[in-house]
Amino acid sequence: MVDSNNYYYKDHPANCQRYDYWGQVKRTINGKSVNEEQIDLIVDSICDGISLQSQDRVLDLCCGNGALTHRVFARCSGGVGVDFSKFLINVAQSDFAKPPRETYVVSDVLTYMRSAAYLQFNKVVCYGAFMFFKDNEAIELLQLVRQRYPKVSAMFLGNLPDLDRIKNFSGSSSGKLGVEKRDDTAMGIWRSQAEIHFLAGKSGWNAKISFMPKNFFASNYRFDVVLSTQSEKKDIQ
Repeated sequence: MVDSNNYYYKDHPANCQRYDYWGQVKRTINGKSVNEEQIDLIVDSICDGISLQSQDRVLDLCCGNGALTHRVFARCSGGVGVDFSKFLINVAQSDFAKPPRETYVVSDVLTYMRSAAYLQFNKVVCYGAFMFFKDNEAIELLQLVRQRYPKVSAMFLGNLPDLDRIKNFSGSSSGKLGVEKRDDTAMGIWRSQAEIHFLAGKSGWNAKISFMPKNFFASNYRFDVVLSTQSEKKDIQ
């Protein structure tokens, strides 16, 4: 089986057209890049979810080529994007970086979080990538954000495949793919809302589940999560 972490996000981008930003990060429908309406929905969900303000500074983990990150940074005072793909970060540095306001770094995310110098971030985003972290890695990542960036009040985990609604994706009566708990597939690990609450709680966060509007192409089998340090009632739906 192809390791999606290496193929889809390291090797695949180099086979795409130079300015096919969404194709490079597999933000596609039936192999074709999503349209601007879909991207606007994503950006709005991120910014609304973490209540992004003009003075905020954002850390974007697994930022890809920066095309989505750039639109988020445009609504605040900027930040840093981190990704393990040298190809994608080269695109981000070439097309979107505006240092020191907006910078991009090649690094494995956990390595970066363990060793990076303290910076003044107060919001964190991880869109379309959290499903590629095993449970122990996911917990470590969330704990590192809490420990190393105490000013962070909210973290957005976006586009997570929903185990509770896997039938909507698989089309099978069993609702099973056979690989839904593997991190080395194109979809990554499917988790239930309860599992996300568990991982968040183990890491000292409160989780609030949200869903994209019906006109979002993956709304029927994915969900978003906003993690906060404030006490909120869990909302498993």
